[in-house]
Amino acid sequence: MDAVEELKEKTRDLRKGLLATTVLVDASVATCSEWLSAVIDYMGPQLNLISGKFLDHQLRLAFVTYGLSSTRPSPILCKRYFSRIETLKRDSLEIPELVGLGQVSNEESERDGMAMLDAFAAALEMFDLLDTTPNPNQTHILRKILHVAAYPPDNTRHPAWNVKPDLDHLSWSNLPQELRKRDIHYSSILIRPLPQLEKFHAAVCPPHETCPPWFERPRTSRQF
Repeated sequence: MDAVEELKEKTRDLRKGLLATTVLVDASVATCSEWLSAVIDYMGPQLNLISGKFLDHQLRLAFVTYGLSSTRPSPILCKRYFSRIETLKRDSLEIPELVGLGQVSNEESERDGMAMLDAFAAALEMFDLLDTTPNPNQTHILRKILHVAAYPPDNTRHPAWNVKPDLDHLSWSNLPQELRKRDIHYSSILIRPLPQLEKFHAAVCPPHETCPPWFERPRTSRQF
């Protein structure tokens, strides 16, 4: 069995009642320093609630870490396909550099902005891959992006590192539509106030579709 067939087989197995969540994280030192708290205080309660509502579903996490557009060989420092939460949690907490965390200085992040649009393109491609293998046993797939960020996006108008040509014209103006088209839910954990992401969140999640957090939030500067 070649690599493509192995990936398709893995995808086929995953799709039997699946909670597919992609964690989108910027690679700044600031985000890395808050990562443990973000996982324990914010992501954990979200994932626990989702898993509790869908007990017959498997929870699988994908991971995308992004740096600067000038980062080579790619601004996407880590891209892991949907797998068991234990592996990703261990790697990101014990050896954060394995998933690209903390690889960009705060000074560079502040000065240049982050390759966030390319990161969203990478996340969309993984969700699309999940949907390329038909499965007659599929019952339900819940798709979600959990976004952890400390710095704003750069001024890139379209992604430059996507694989699928149909994402060449992805932009901030049509990204909310692309998420809704795929039925992808979006949540953000902002290490510091980011007005552009707050505006984006409002475009993706209209006020009548949002709800306050269902858990007690620590008294920090983070926004959920």
